[in-house]
Amino acid sequence: MSLYLRARTAVAVAVLMTLLMALPASAITYGERDEEDEYPYVVVVYIFVEIDGVTLPAWGCSGSVVQEDLVLSVAHCTGEFVPGLEPAASWVLFGNDLSDFGQLIPHMLDPDFDVSDPPSVEDLSIDRIVTGTPKAHPEFDGFADFPQTYDIGVVELHETVSELDYGPFPEIAPPGYLDELDRENPRSGIDLTVVGYGDQRVQVTGAVIDPVTGEPSLTTEHTWDGWRHFGSASLVNLRSSNAGGHNMQISGNAGTNGSGTCYGDSGGPILHGDTIVGLTSFGIGNPMCRGNTNFAYRADTEAALDFLDVYLD
Repeated sequence: MSLYLRARTAVAVAVLMTLLMALPASAITYGERDEEDEYPYVVVVYIFVEIDGVTLPAWGCSGSVVQEDLVLSVAHCTGEFVPGLEPAASWVLFGNDLSDFGQLIPHMLDPDFDVSDPPSVEDLSIDRIVTGTPKAHPEFDGFADFPQTYDIGVVELHETVSELDYGPFPEIAPPGYLDELDRENPRSGIDLTVVGYGDQRVQVTGAVIDPVTGEPSLTTEHTWDGWRHFGSASLVNLRSSNAGGHNMQISGNAGTNGSGTCYGDSGGPILHGDTIVGLTSFGIGNPMCRGNTNFAYRADTEAALDFLDVYLD
């Protein structure tokens, strides 16, 4: 089984470690730009790691502000996305248009860079940057256990954000919410909305020989416009071997009249109305983000809600 996580890794660490993909993040596949800022609480979570005493940009994903000092995301973003690289800090970026993100990179790579003091975004498309502390579910183990992955995490914000500016904040589904919906609509399907900042399209551009393994690997090009995107989807399965009651499979391509998820969408909300029922987590079988291979970690399970109870007011 080929499992593809939906986080986006960064250029700086890729150069130094020679094991990561390239930045930046992009958009929901087959979706549309959130030009009207319908989902202002959906944000980018950007993670920094410390290597040999130097703080470096590492990877990014999506998330949702669920209270004035807390962002909900996934553990493979707020925890060890790359084995051995523990997140040291995070920035949370607000705004439906983050196309000026590239202008922040020189600041991140400056020798005097201080992750606790983000640069001004006054002249950029970005609305705001808030620093935070990332936390992963304590039982997350990098998908060693499956299908119960415990892929849920949070970022504790170092300053509060107003629901007047970025709300109303979404509700989190109560226990068994999806099971009840599935019982009530066993054949009609359940309409969902996916939101995030992940790749809109991934294309193969060639192949190279991996210098470590000696095996051929594909080179790819990631399309990004910098905008928050959203799209429609529907519930496919709650109880397959890959779902197991812990994950939810959602429809994910244009052929199903829906929208899918891709790299960078990790942690973004799967919404039923204004309620978060899942968090974009992984895809299976297709690294180009095509097909009905999209999975989200359920937000309505005992494991998820017990974890969140520690952080929610």
